[in-house]
Amino acid sequence: MTPTKVNPTGSKLSKSPVSGRRGALRLLQHALEVTAFRLSMGLMRLLPLDVASALGGFLGRTLGPYSNASERAARNLRLVFPDMPDSERRRITRAVWDNLGRLGAEYPHLAEITDPRSGRLELRNSGPVTDHVKSGRPAIVVSGHFANFEAMHVRGARELVRTATVVRDPNNPMIRDALEHFRKVGGGERVGKGHQGARSLIAYLERNFCLTMLVDQRMNRGITADFLGHPAQTPTAAAQLALRFDCPLVVATMERKRGAHFIMTLSDLIWSEQTVDRHQEIARLVGEINQRLGTEIRRRPENWFWLHRRWSEEVYAQAGL
Repeated sequence: MTPTKVNPTGSKLSKSPVSGRRGALRLLQHALEVTAFRLSMGLMRLLPLDVASALGGFLGRTLGPYSNASERAARNLRLVFPDMPDSERRRITRAVWDNLGRLGAEYPHLAEITDPRSGRLELRNSGPVTDHVKSGRPAIVVSGHFANFEAMHVRGARELVRTATVVRDPNNPMIRDALEHFRKVGGGERVGKGHQGARSLIAYLERNFCLTMLVDQRMNRGITADFLGHPAQTPTAAAQLALRFDCPLVVATMERKRGAHFIMTLSDLIWSEQTVDRHQEIARLVGEINQRLGTEIRRRPENWFWLHRRWSEEVYAQAGL
């Protein structure tokens, strides 16, 4: 490999040919991906919402089962529901892919889905957190990857006005701006994950914003807590911030009723105990969040995103999976 040349001050003058080619190929790959994304979103935008959602669902449940991620979903389902028939696991997995396809096709229609006048998203028990936030105090809404979780965030921004949503930036940075175009229709701010994002969350809470975040995926730097009957590394940021700012937590769930119609349900305010041991209180709050999310997942397993590896390899091995 040709080494990178430097000038006497130590700054780089040129990159090696290999790294340059790799960078060019990566740039080309990103450009092709974002082009395909924009074309597909443009097509879905031209279609009526119900047609776009149905087409996305058809593509998802037709193509998705051939992905390696389907085996991951089956493994997760065997872990959580060991007595479930294989036929039911296959049905749930197809439903998960159906929902994922619909979610993708529904991006250009988030404004319609989340518009209260459309009647497509029924909001239940929003009073407690809405009154709290509108009184000028901060709150934290946590949820999981249920149904169209993007619509959940957008509707939350419409309802609560001062919101900041934690989002995971896509691996392709060119797609980030395209996603932001759809996510911003309800207002609010978006915060990327990571150290800088964590500092931003503190700043938003100091300004009495409502934070919204998904907390159902594995995080290696979290704490071990029961999730669906098995120990799982679980993020603690929501609990830590609720304790630090003495603000309530709210657990939100999202259910796809039929097609592009949804029910979003918010829990009552969950307050931290400021007088107990901090670490124990964080563990208690994390456990309560996991329990509430787990109850919803067990109630409607086809409504949750089973495709990611939620538990450690040790947990799978202990279950013989």
